[in-house]
Amino acid sequence: EGGNTRKKKGKGEKRGQEEGGKKKVLEDQEEALVPLPKFTRMKPVLVGVAILLLVMVGAWFTLSAKMASLVGVCGGVVIFLMGVLPRDADQADVAEEVMEEISVPEARREVLKEVLFLMVPVAFAGVAAMLPWELPREVWMGRLLGSMGGLLVGGGVVWGVRIGGTLGFGKEAMGLGDVHLMAGVGAVVGAPLALLAFLVAPFFGLLWAGFRWILGKPHVLPFGPWLSVASILCLLIGKPLLEWYLGFFR
Repeated sequence: EGGNTRKKKGKGEKRGQEEGGKKKVLEDQEEALVPLPKFTRMKPVLVGVAILLLVMVGAWFTLSAKMASLVGVCGGVVIFLMGVLPRDADQADVAEEVMEEISVPEARREVLKEVLFLMVPVAFAGVAAMLPWELPREVWMGRLLGSMGGLLVGGGVVWGVRIGGTLGFGKEAMGLGDVHLMAGVGAVVGAPLALLAFLVAPFFGLLWAGFRWILGKPHVLPFGPWLSVASILCLLIGKPLLEWYLGFFR
């Protein structure tokens, strides 16, 4: 009887271990396939988008073409923000998780690899600048070089901030996605406006983060949407804004 009891006990323990193992596997699978957060305020967002669309269409019948275009762009920016920024009332504050993710011990080491990568094009650029020859003064060449210069300045400024901030603070200062974004923006709008957009974007992000902080909502936000918004606004009013600013130094 004692032997049968031990056998039954051993089978029970084995069955319990198997069930525990299956339960752990299921938990790991559920954790790996976490569903996307549900937006609990979808109806108000859709109503807001519909109202903005009506205002944008109505502007073309009541205002001048220039003002209607401005209303359309501003409305499009607001709709863009409503679509990409967090709006779930039940969403937890992920500030600590984000800080832990960007504060990896290897952050400085990874950025130093990027410095080695950038040393090659910088060295060739220095050699090209010292060569005693000039490119043909053609209109298409000037436009091409302007686009390339904007790409290098837009992406290079963000990349420089990423490298300097990461080396200085030991945390990932900016993502490479922001570098790619501003490189594309610079190729389209040119170097001066790309630089202006990068300088203006933090003000929009800080205002929105402060507003969400007052409401007690998550205030760790991606920087990409604000770079996009600043780029659109600088495309519209960047040139007069630059002229106004440079007027102080004349």
